[in-house]
Amino acid sequence: MYIQSFSAPTLSDGYAQIRERYGGDAVVLRTAQDGNGVVFTVSVPPRGSLADGVGEEALRSDARLIMQSTGFQGVVLSQFESYVRSRPLEDPRRAVDEFLYTVIRTDQLANFTQASRVVVLIGPPGAGKTVTVAKAASTLVSAGQRVTLVNLDQNRLGGGSQLEHLASLIGMPVVNAARPEGLQKALNRSTSSDVFLCDAPGIHPWNLEEIEAAVCYAERLGGRSVLVAPAGLEAGETADLLAILKRFGVDRIIVTKCDITRKLGALLTSVILENYVLMGLQGSRRLSEPVSLASSGGFLSALQMRIAR
Repeated sequence: MYIQSFSAPTLSDGYAQIRERYGGDAVVLRTAQDGNGVVFTVSVPPRGSLADGVGEEALRSDARLIMQSTGFQGVVLSQFESYVRSRPLEDPRRAVDEFLYTVIRTDQLANFTQASRVVVLIGPPGAGKTVTVAKAASTLVSAGQRVTLVNLDQNRLGGGSQLEHLASLIGMPVVNAARPEGLQKALNRSTSSDVFLCDAPGIHPWNLEEIEAAVCYAERLGGRSVLVAPAGLEAGETADLLAILKRFGVDRIIVTKCDITRKLGALLTSVILENYVLMGLQGSRRLSEPVSLASSGGFLSALQMRIAR
């Protein structure tokens, strides 16, 4: 792959040119206004003799631009620099993806729930926890596990209704349990569920009492908490949030809203530095798409905006 820049009068004109020239293989790294319209910086596949003139140093420069344009921060950029200099480089985009699989720990949701019957999804308001609970349930059912959904959010208007609606689409029961005692009774009565997936109220990211209460809820029931965080958060706030939750023993994360951000790298930087285990990158609200990571290409597809064919 190589990097190319060109100008177009408008955004729509530029995207039309990209589709015409490169089909669906180009990736837009950056757009900027100038006196002639919009400047596009794109990563495109080499064709014919053009690839022959691309040296390794140029390819490394392209790889660094991909990392920087998607929001990765200092220490991780330095690690990536060392990584690309330690091996032959043929494709900058593949190098980014392979590097991330090297430095980010990952786990599948089905593996995690084998060891924990109760899983509480926590995170800031608006992170997409309710949809994630439903998508996670669908993922686990596909893996052969029996699931009950639990609504812990008795305060947010319509929160329980949304979960019940999503549960009806996938044919699953819902338990309303604002207090641990209510869920404990459900656990004691139930012999038909392998996993209880709990939708927790949104926590204030900097309120330690709220965070502790959310984490302790899961622990009192012998369960575990998983952080649900939206991509695109400001880098400093992301780092603070993950560091605070790590102090309470939370080390698993599902990243949502990957389809509406170009700066996923800021969050993944904190995931790397705080040694979190990444359990999913979500770029869709469709229940049919699982909470998981692809075996290859998963990071790259979430990091970059592809031009539709």
